[in-house]
Amino acid sequence: MISKKSLSNIRVLVTRPIAQAEKLCQRITQHDGNAIALPTVMITPIEPDTDLKQTIQTLDEIDFLIFVSPNAVTMTAPLIHDLWPQLPPQLTCIALGPGTRDALLQHNFSVVLMPEAPFNSESVLKLTQLQPPQIHGKKVIIVCAPDGRNLLVEQLSARGAEVKCSYAYRRMLPQYDPALVRQYFTTGIDVILCTSVSCMQNLQKLVAPDLHSVLYQTPILVISRRMVTVAAELGYSKVLLADGASDDAIIATLLEEYGT
Repeated sequence: MISKKSLSNIRVLVTRPIAQAEKLCQRITQHDGNAIALPTVMITPIEPDTDLKQTIQTLDEIDFLIFVSPNAVTMTAPLIHDLWPQLPPQLTCIALGPGTRDALLQHNFSVVLMPEAPFNSESVLKLTQLQPPQIHGKKVIIVCAPDGRNLLVEQLSARGAEVKCSYAYRRMLPQYDPALVRQYFTTGIDVILCTSVSCMQNLQKLVAPDLHSVLYQTPILVISRRMVTVAAELGYSKVLLADGASDDAIIATLLEEYGT
């Protein structure tokens, strides 16, 4: 249950891609916080999508279709349903976490596996269906972006699966007026929210070098232990870890740390 504490006067910089940031900003505002949306990753479809279409045409030969994010779902669901009004019966869809699962269900994918928290690649690899020897010889498609982690590919291949990445979107660095970004950090941010390593790395690029000391002194809230490690390596002095990527988990951490 979410606390009734207030985030009054707390300025939260939300760096999530715009499609995922809107509801979270609303939640922060509902708790009287000041949500500042500065998406540091822009999601764009990959064009042309010839390879993606060819891959989807072969879904009757695929055993597992792994979606790594809600964006992976929204970028591919229309094409999948166009080519396969009824999904092949042997196909099992796997969602990395609750947000991706919800996106699949919203797009009428009825059979969806999801790992237990903390909802990352390591958790997916613990699914019973992906363990040896039963995964040996199975065909797996991972719907993702080109700059994602290779852990699933490496580990599933090592277990004897035939694995292919199908790129559905790119994560791009958006362009902002440098004066706007400077204003945010010179007027004060209480906490930065990042939900991917790409968000953190791009924020570093968007903030002028003379403000990096201010950036790294600002607390940052992340959603995985891997991100904790990367944040520390970048130089952040205080790193908060939410218990997952869901809005509920993020809000709960904000309220625990800053709520009054």
